Amino acid sequence: MTDESPGASANASPALDRLVEVIERLHRDHRVSFIAAGDQRVYAYGGGGYVAMVSDQLFDAAVDIESPTVKMRVERDADGRLVATSATAPEGPTVGDLSDIADGLERYYSRRIGTV
Repeated sequence: MTDESPGASANASPALDRLVEVIERLHRDHRVSFIAAGDQRVYAYGGGGYVAMVSDQLFDAAVDIESPTVKMRVERDADGRLVATSATAPEGPTVGDLSDIADGLERYYSRRIGTV
């Protein structure tokens, strides 16, 4: 059983699963122009302080995410599991951080186009 309290570790949590689902949905449904970075296409989603930067590979590569309170990265570990790390929160992002980011991205797109 995982601890879903706001201060709990974000890894292996439904909050991480939800954030991944939100970003995948945005990439699928809200296509934006890309920036070429070497042989990669990089996309930025969000606004209002909540931004996710992804490549065409989505979570098969690193995904950088920023919110008003945390900067983090989601990528696969050596065992292929998605893990969240943060330079601004050395103990790692919390369940509350991930929930806040997923909510912030959904809120931005629901205000902008009426749906996520």
